[in-house]
Amino acid sequence: MATERELKVTDIKKEEVVERLKQLGARYVGTYRFRRLISLPKGSSRGESWFRIRSDGKIHVVTFKQKNRNKLAQQKYEMRIDDIRQYVNMFLSAPYKLLYFENRRIEYSLNSNKITIDKWPRLPWSLEIEGNSKREIMEMFRQLDLKNGKPLGNMSGRKGYEFYNLDYEEVGDARLTDIKKFYNL
Repeated sequence: MATERELKVTDIKKEEVVERLKQLGARYVGTYRFRRLISLPKGSSRGESWFRIRSDGKIHVVTFKQKNRNKLAQQKYEMRIDDIRQYVNMFLSAPYKLLYFENRRIEYSLNSNKITIDKWPRLPWSLEIEGNSKREIMEMFRQLDLKNGKPLGNMSGRKGYEFYNLDYEEVGDARLTDIKKFYNL
């Protein structure tokens, strides 16, 4: 299992972040529209672990994530898959709570950091800085020198929605029929 280290910063101004990344010499990686089917195993009601299928329409990835006590780290298993319909059907057949989200992402890289700017349903723009160490991540955040934004550590989607007093499961449930249509299930 790999350790993923990242800092989430919410309430950013997208244009400010993009401009600052360009000034720092960051490399633009791409813009994506992700569809995510999330399965919440029993006992994960606080957002401590979850399974996910994420696809941009070309690359499909199945992931299991588990939070730990470190504010910037979590454990992650991940694998690319070819037959996404098979995995979606498996998720739909499992006796777990399922949620569906679509989000927009703009991705950059700078040094060994992966920097993503995300827009989730009903939430303001946010930023994630992923790096090899807490020191690296915090240095990247310092270099960005943002006028706006609230650094929140590494938080699950559930915690992000709770931060804004929104019900994560209600927002995700409203879209579950969309994934059935998208995959012709």
